[in-house]
Amino acid sequence: MSSLFSRWVTQNASVIAISQSVLDFLRLNRELHTECNATVIYYGYEAKRELEVKSKPPDYRNGIKLGTISRLTAQKNLSLFIQFVSDQVANGREVSAHIVGAGPMKIDLQNLVHNLGLSDRIYFLGKLDEVFPFLEDLDFFLLTSNYEGFGLALLEAFDCNVPVIASNVTSIPEVLGANHPGLFTCGSIDSLTLVFDKLFNSKKLRKETLIMQKNRLLFFSMGKYLTSHNSLYLSHRNRA
Repeated sequence: MSSLFSRWVTQNASVIAISQSVLDFLRLNRELHTECNATVIYYGYEAKRELEVKSKPPDYRNGIKLGTISRLTAQKNLSLFIQFVSDQVANGREVSAHIVGAGPMKIDLQNLVHNLGLSDRIYFLGKLDEVFPFLEDLDFFLLTSNYEGFGLALLEAFDCNVPVIASNVTSIPEVLGANHPGLFTCGSIDSLTLVFDKLFNSKKLRKETLIMQKNRLLFFSMGKYLTSHNSLYLSHRNRA
């Protein structure tokens, strides 16, 4: 019934999707009328930090600080994030993890952390009014989602010069770029570990990743976003 209604309201309409993955999902689920004019316009992002990559090397002597910004839901697959931390600790690495966000799975995830003996390694920080100080204090940003419509936190991590490691699924490669070194196979702890080890063990690769991420911010510039919207509105008005 909802699909039928969606097709009715989108007849002779223009629809904006925030990623190609979202547009593909709408078409696959027949949410759009065949006469609907659908287009992708990515979020516009205004960088708040310098676009130049800082050369200061990370200091791992006090441990490796991992973090994510995520709703505490099944979609985000935070159990994979937690299992990864558990494996790193078991292999002798001094790792801590910090999770920003809230959601219905908080108690389940806290119980998992407790059962794995990681209560002094993994911290749930809840919602933060300002995420940039949090991001700038991380060594790596992880996003283990099973799917994403976009993933704005990825751009915020880019802005803060944090190497990103994320699932190679739905819109995430659209945001990171298909050749980003931090992409791992969705749901695979082995792939996540392999990608992390490559980045952790190579200063050169981390620097290349940060440069790639800063360049990627230009692709999502606010100017590009506004121009795309303006062009769409003008073309729609001219057809009316």
